Amino acid sequence: MSESILLDGAILVVAADEGIMPQTRDQLYTLHEMKVDNVVVYISKCNLVSSPTDIDLVEVSIKELLKEYGYSSNTPIIRGDSQKAINGDQTEVKKIKDLFTKIDEWIIQTDKNKIIESKNIDAMIYVLDYKESRKTTMIENNQQTKLYFDNKDFLGTISTPNNINKIFNGQLLKVTIKLNEVNSMKKGSYFQIKDNNTTIAIGFVIDENKENDVTNSESSQIDKVSDNIDSSFFMTVDTVYTINGNKVAVTGKVKRGEIYVKDNIKIVNFNNERKNAQIDSIIIFKKDFDMALAGDPVTLVLNNININDVNQGYAIIK
Repeated sequence: MSESILLDGAILVVAADEGIMPQTRDQLYTLHEMKVDNVVVYISKCNLVSSPTDIDLVEVSIKELLKEYGYSSNTPIIRGDSQKAINGDQTEVKKIKDLFTKIDEWIIQTDKNKIIESKNIDAMIYVLDYKESRKTTMIENNQQTKLYFDNKDFLGTISTPNNINKIFNGQLLKVTIKLNEVNSMKKGSYFQIKDNNTTIAIGFVIDENKENDVTNSESSQIDKVSDNIDSSFFMTVDTVYTINGNKVAVTGKVKRGEIYVKDNIKIVNFNNERKNAQIDSIIIFKKDFDMALAGDPVTLVLNNININDVNQGYAIIK
């Protein structure tokens, strides 16, 4: 998972016969780091557990884990057997329906009703292609434009990610928009960008834009590292987590150069100390890629590195 992945909520699936596994904790940690506020839990394979008390114990352990990561004690937990539901068992089919009802109540409706009051928002923008708008269009970094919502128009300045100066026809991109005044709007609200009354782009509000949690001292140190290192590739680590309890994954945005699967890399800390690692896989927008380029928001899965050797704000170079 990386910042390129936009999640309103998630279903945490735990097998009744296994209980909480190392990957369960990893997954919940990742959701917490990505600021996914709402989770629904599904306890599967309940038919494989003979005693309901054992399932009760699994549920208690799940609630404790949810609490540890700041999730509500009222988080919905549904018990069931998905295989029986697939085979047409109506009791289990109803439980799956109950699960989707809880998703609607706990995630979708809650998310839709979230009100943002801020001058700075994150948004996804799609610039219509030529066939859709009949215009050759581009939106430039720091361009000031009007955002047309259903009930109000806002004037704002669009900031594109590093190393991306223009968004062209047919491109979709996550951007930051600085509004001229504080405004109230719902998360998920749609808007249009027009040129002489012709819609040239559409978008929706992701959330309020919040500053990175890295401290000012760490930020300044990593900026110095960026300026001083002679490397064809550079990115800063945003988040760190483990996959299946063994492989380390980092998220961030490629600031310079390109990276390939199996490339050997170095992780640079604030003291300019370096650890060697290797790229196991590259994930962009939930898909595996052989390479990533400057401007790509990525998840890099690493080999030959311990999770204690990498932290938020560290640099990755080649």
